[in-house]
Amino acid sequence: MEPNFERYTLKELQECFESLDKAKWPERAIKIEQLIKQAKCNPIHVSEETTPLNKDVVMMFVIGLTIIVSLILGKVTISNRYDGFSYADNPFVFSLCIGVLLFIFLQYLSRYLISKKDD
Repeated sequence: MEPNFERYTLKELQECFESLDKAKWPERAIKIEQLIKQAKCNPIHVSEETTPLNKDVVMMFVIGLTIIVSLILGKVTISNRYDGFSYADNPFVFSLCIGVLLFIFLQYLSRYLISKKDD
């Protein structure tokens, strides 16, 4: 059974062509080479690689949600065993925790935006 090379991305086709035993599979080598040429001439039909959800995006979502919920409730809870820091009891520590969470959120955001800029 022959692989369905039409579903391969350009990168996958190039890797496959480089590692293929061309003496053993000459017809596959020709087909892959034609698909590579076609993909380079007509990049619209080349399927893009799908990437799983970016880790930075997930972390930004979790930290952002934590900040929003903490601001709404007026309390930062670190774990289930400890009641947390409330704004009413200690505004300085509460503000410090929110500041640290915001700093971490901005670090993930900047890393995400820089990675998108490089693409």
